[in-house]
Amino acid sequence: MKTILTIVLLLCLTLLFTQVVSANEDSESGDITILFIGSFIEDLFPFENNGLKNNDAKSALLANMIEVARSENPNNTILISTGDIFNRSFLTRYFREKPVIEFMNYLKFDAMALGFSEVMSNTFEISSFLKQLNFPVISINNERLKNMLGLSAYTFIERGGLKIAIIGISNPEKVTELIPGSFIQPYIDDARKGGADLVILLSSIPVNLEEISGADMAIMNGYKDFPEGYKVVNKIISAKSGGFLGELKIIVKKEDNSFKVDRVLDYSQSLSFVDNPQYDRYILNMLKNYQSTLENDMSKAVGETSTDIVNEGRQYGESNAGDMICDAMKEYTNSQIALFDTRSIGSFTIPKGQITLRQIYNDILPFGRIVIVKNLTGKQILDIIRHSKALQVSGIKVIYNSKSSQEPSVEGVYIGDKPIEKDFVYRVTINDFIAYTNDLYSVMDEEDGVDGESAREVLARYIRKHSPISPRIEGRIILL
Repeated sequence: MKTILTIVLLLCLTLLFTQVVSANEDSESGDITILFIGSFIEDLFPFENNGLKNNDAKSALLANMIEVARSENPNNTILISTGDIFNRSFLTRYFREKPVIEFMNYLKFDAMALGFSEVMSNTFEISSFLKQLNFPVISINNERLKNMLGLSAYTFIERGGLKIAIIGISNPEKVTELIPGSFIQPYIDDARKGGADLVILLSSIPVNLEEISGADMAIMNGYKDFPEGYKVVNKIISAKSGGFLGELKIIVKKEDNSFKVDRVLDYSQSLSFVDNPQYDRYILNMLKNYQSTLENDMSKAVGETSTDIVNEGRQYGESNAGDMICDAMKEYTNSQIALFDTRSIGSFTIPKGQITLRQIYNDILPFGRIVIVKNLTGKQILDIIRHSKALQVSGIKVIYNSKSSQEPSVEGVYIGDKPIEKDFVYRVTINDFIAYTNDLYSVMDEEDGVDGESAREVLARYIRKHSPISPRIEGRIILL
């Protein structure tokens, strides 16, 4: 009888143990919180230099929101960015992105992809940014930037006992370039072979999730019609990144010796003026210090003008402001030709008299722009002029035919009295916007002198050197 009871008891214990093991093998591993940002333009840091108010300090508000969200799940929170953070505001450009770098390092970001504004930066400038960051910037595409900057395709982080791979997909250097799923898939497979329990795609552009498999989540920027909330495509949980703090809470479950996202607990987007906003003290003090220095510098006169400086914001046509900017760039780089797109110049009138640094930054060049030098053939220059349409120039004369009902067409481009030679190579100064929109970053050569200086600083030095200046319209752009 005792033997029978013993056998029954052992069978019960074995069954119980089997159920426990089975439950453990098919159990929830815990919840993970993914916080993400991207595409903050001027509103993350103050744009206007008119004194700091709390409602200008959205970066301090955002920092507090991140810290509060992280405190709810301190050991299992991931903080990532799809990029498009640098080069976006008056204050950060003036201090060469130091406020953004300090902000992101303070909050201990885990990873970042390269967005539009970072890719538009020249290699010298973005390399300087990345060296100061305390977290990895990742990218599977943009081979030139990957090689020059030494970027990894992905990074691994540990959260909740899980090994999580974050794969970076950056804004392409060519405007029209798409990243096919066949290009992304090997990196997902490689991350899995490296022991990844979960895989997150961190992309500054939309990705066709129907073309890939094996990823668990995708945080993507660039969608215009992405629905509110998140969606699931091809078993991949996807969410839009943008000018807000996104928060995605997930439950991870172990099934058949592998981990899967079992369900989404919560999703939210937020960065607005709440009823009782709270600001991170460290970031707020940081902003006040930068703003104080900025205010002092902006009020200083850099020189004088003996004539009104005007740019009417016309799409076509020459302005004395445009001539001045291009002359400054051409002199600074000792190039033969300088081109600057009219849309990057403000619409303004600066009366004769003193010119302050504030007027250069706010009125003349509100979008900043970076000076880039390239060796281009005459044909490439003609292509830029035809594609960019509205340009200011130095060193050449451009004749447009404006008589047709359509947009003016280029009739001729001259250096002195001679037409530009299509096969001859010229040293040309352009800005980063022209380089990007004409796909010139992707053909940057070693001999190209990528200077990396701010067009604002180049113009300020030019005015200091030649003050008092007297820019005038010289017939560089002629509309027939």
